[in-house]
Amino acid sequence: MTTSGNSILLLPFLKAYGWQDINLAHDFYEVDYLPENDRVRHTISPDARKEVLKRLLKLNHEIHEQEVKAGLHVKGKRKKKQKADTSKQIKLF
Repeated sequence: MTTSGNSILLLPFLKAYGWQDINLAHDFYEVDYLPENDRVRHTISPDARKEVLKRLLKLNHEIHEQEVKAGLHVKGKRKKKQKADTSKQIKLF
C-alpha cells in the first residue's frame, strides 16, 4: 500500500475497519459523477472506491440485521414523539 499524503489520512479509517488489504492507489482519476468539464480529481482508484463502498454496504446490512434481531426496527409501529410539557414555560408572544 502506498503512503502518499491522502493515503496517510485514510490509513486510520482502513485500520479501524480492518481493511488494510485495500490498495487505495491514489492518483489523478476522471470521476463520472462530476460535471464533464471538471472531472479530474486526485483520489483513490475506481477499483478501491468500489471495494470500500461494497464493504460499507455489507457492513450496513449486517448492522441492520443485528438491530432487527434486537427489536430496534419494528415495522408499522413508530414511536410517537412525546409532547413537551409547556405548562411551566413562559409565553413570549
